[in-house]
Amino acid sequence: MIGELLVRVVPPQHRRRHGARLLIRHGAAPGPFGEVFIAHAQPVVATAGQGERGWLCCLGFPRDEADLAQLRRELWARWSSARVRDDPSLAELLVRRVFSGPRASSWDPSAGPGLLLSGTSFQLRVWQELLTIPWGELRTYGQMALAVSGSRAAARAVGRAVGANPISWLVPCHRVVRASGGLGGYRWGEATKRAAIAWELGSGDGWVPAK
Repeated sequence: MIGELLVRVVPPQHRRRHGARLLIRHGAAPGPFGEVFIAHAQPVVATAGQGERGWLCCLGFPRDEADLAQLRRELWARWSSARVRDDPSLAELLVRRVFSGPRASSWDPSAGPGLLLSGTSFQLRVWQELLTIPWGELRTYGQMALAVSGSRAAARAVGRAVGANPISWLVPCHRVVRASGGLGGYRWGEATKRAAIAWELGSGDGWVPAK
């Protein structure tokens, strides 16, 4: 458990074995600042507890069809042994749940999916540090590097790990900015990062999906 999120970590060397037991359903749906691609994993044979609710294993903000195709390829490559299925209805439901509630990135592990993360040990340390940044607050890459490695000199490595985060928003890479006050990089573009920060600072309440 990290903050309000239940996180399951799978080391890269175990992904193939673990993925063989998973059904992953994915799709795209409108969100408060653009299209959202989201993927949900659960055991093929559900067991009592978290397995019944599953885990979110991907969330991104594709700007065009090329971004969307790339997200699908990355999902299949990361979980190549899983059963992967397109499920637009589930995607719409999950996007609504992620973004519709007050302080919408506070995910209740007793009611919804956890997060499924797989990466290098350094990436996982960075992603776990991202999860400690409170709603509505920002950190610099230097501050992140200091927290993760004890040295601000690791800021570039931290930036690469932040950019490799597969679950945007819920693992809040949008909350990391440059010390100069600039937004810094963001895989989904500067406009999306600015919109995400502004929406969150505006409380994140009140978004209603279009009918």
